[in-house]
Amino acid sequence: MVFKAIPLAALIFAVVPALQAQDAGEVRAMYMQGVQALANSNLLDAETFLEQVIAVPDAKGVIDHYKSRAFYFLGDVFFIRQDYPKAVDNYRAVVQKFQKEDVYSKALYKLGRTLIVQSRYDEGIAVLNDYIARYDETDKLSDNALYWIGRGLAARGDYQTALGTFQNILNKYPDTALAYDIRDNIATLTKAVDDEQREKAKITGMTNELMQLRAKNQQLAMGKELLEKMSRLLAVKQRLLEIKSEKIRLMENLKENKEP
Repeated sequence: MVFKAIPLAALIFAVVPALQAQDAGEVRAMYMQGVQALANSNLLDAETFLEQVIAVPDAKGVIDHYKSRAFYFLGDVFFIRQDYPKAVDNYRAVVQKFQKEDVYSKALYKLGRTLIVQSRYDEGIAVLNDYIARYDETDKLSDNALYWIGRGLAARGDYQTALGTFQNILNKYPDTALAYDIRDNIATLTKAVDDEQREKAKITGMTNELMQLRAKNQQLAMGKELLEKMSRLLAVKQRLLEIKSEKIRLMENLKENKEP
């Protein structure tokens, strides 16, 4: 039997696909275990398996497909636990590293939503506005994105804009599952806007009264100053009259002294 030498390059090309297939299969198995654990509300196991997927050395293609989803679902694990900073980190990892994966749009939405929940309103509103700009007509979460934008605006104290945002959702998505909660928010915000306007009117009235009182005090002060000036002038005039009277008396005395 004659053995032919196999070129090293050919050997490498024959072995690498097999290794990649084996690695991808192992990664997929870990990923599926993590997802199944999450579906069963076993958050500890879900975290363990998904972090194992994330720990696989960076590679393009099939493994990235599972790694992007591992970050995404790990974000869900931490969100359920109310560990919002870690949830943000994992959703952001998808947004920053896996723009071409189909889970990207949902990770972008959940990143914005979680930032709002974490009270990072400006950041969350910016991310959700980016989501709306990209996927408004192509994704099923646009009404949810607008809802969380409205929540962020309301929490920030921008009641008028929040009210307009919620009303826009009902106009654009009349069948939204969020309709009941949105109407409740509209009622609350309408009252808040009315209270705010009444408070502004009250403050404006108090300011006007204060300005009028200040003007009146200024007039009184000017009147008092004028009276004081008049009083000083009268005192001077009285003194001049006294001096004149004294002078006349002295003149009369001098005249009397000169007589024989």
